[in-house]
Amino acid sequence: MKTRKASHKNGYSLVEILVTASVMMIAVAAACVMTLVTIGQEEGATRASRALNFFENSMRLYQLGLSPGEIADVMPQEPSVVTLTMTAEDGTVASVGVLERVDMRLQFRTAPDKDADGDAITFTAGKWVGGSNTGIRSTATLPVYRTSVRAANTY
Repeated sequence: MKTRKASHKNGYSLVEILVTASVMMIAVAAACVMTLVTIGQEEGATRASRALNFFENSMRLYQLGLSPGEIADVMPQEPSVVTLTMTAEDGTVASVGVLERVDMRLQFRTAPDKDADGDAITFTAGKWVGGSNTGIRSTATLPVYRTSVRAANTY
């Protein structure tokens, strides 16, 4: 009787290892790209949050009685704020009377425009390279009312 020699494969071939390594490298690269995008979105959200906090504090200072010039002097510099516009308007409210009113609008930047050295930031390789997509956003124009509580120059 003739016996057949059993052929058992004990291990993986080089091709199987290379295919597995390639798939893993693609997965790691995708995770890295996703991490970079997430970090960019988080930085933009942080800038927007700080700018909107600045806007809300400016509105509150106006309601407390400060003039637009005093608000500009009191508020600290915020790098993400581009402009804060305050326009005086007629503040007649039905069944209340005339109130002091300003219309406030804020423009802020969600993407950095300068690096740590002060050089302008531009993106390449199919990404933003300047122009219209500068990350500048603006709020709606909001009316802010206050009662007339300030006496003229009596401190």
